[in-house]
Amino acid sequence: MHSLKTIAKSLLVFTLCCNGLRSQAQDFSGTWEGNFGKGSDMVQPEKIIMELFKKDDTLYSGATHLYYRKEKYEHYKVTARFDVKTNSLVVSEDSVLSFKLMFGATRSAGTYSLKTENNSNGNALWGYWTTNQRVLFQYRTVTARFARKLDTTAINENADVTATAPVKKDSVLDRYPDIQSLVEIDPKTEDTIKAEIYDNGIIDDDSVSLYFDDSLVVSKQRITDKPLLFMIPVKNMKAISKLKLVAESLGSVPPCTALLIVTTGTKRYEINLSSNFSQNGVVEFLLKE
Repeated sequence: MHSLKTIAKSLLVFTLCCNGLRSQAQDFSGTWEGNFGKGSDMVQPEKIIMELFKKDDTLYSGATHLYYRKEKYEHYKVTARFDVKTNSLVVSEDSVLSFKLMFGATRSAGTYSLKTENNSNGNALWGYWTTNQRVLFQYRTVTARFARKLDTTAINENADVTATAPVKKDSVLDRYPDIQSLVEIDPKTEDTIKAEIYDNGIIDDDSVSLYFDDSLVVSKQRITDKPLLFMIPVKNMKAISKLKLVAESLGSVPPCTALLIVTTGTKRYEINLSSNFSQNGVVEFLLKE
């Protein structure tokens, strides 16, 4: 017969293994909304949106969007890694996507160290954000809390995104999404967005598909120095919508690269995108509130 000590040890090992499996199985992908804690001398955002896309069991990419009063903002591209040992998610703001701040204010990327809150079913995170730059010889740290937003917006299969194709689900949409640029849209002044896509640089037989929030708008078309044109009604947009460049062929000079020109009223944006068979190039469209 096994001794009580041996049985207790086996139960402990079994429990630790189960906890380890649960930690590794935690999926943080999705959209999170939160903010910094009060009491800091920092300018407080009105809200922070964090998007995470899962690459493997521990690695994520995405973006953080910090919204301030008077239509000011900071947008960062992030990478995140789940640390199994500490059971924490470390989110690093690696590069700026766009920013517009108050006069005299400076942008400051940082790193979040977050853990799942108890009794949240994995839908709440709490921890700290620390700036990547020293302020008065120290790194500023503030508390941060997020709740996962459940997407209740169903895709309208009859939505007239363009004059072309209806909604289509495709395995290419499962490729890793790489956020490469973003454009803010004012729904009060814009009703339609004009988009044109060209080959970027040498015309080398790149062919692409384009999806807008999983609606197919351009299907397996060769891109050249002449534009592929499509229109996007603002009424079909979510708070954060995504235009995905999907490589169908890489041409003679990989990866697949494209120039996207977006026209919104009097504003014109030139955006360089790239894609391959493992990741899609993504432009985010953010609706101003």
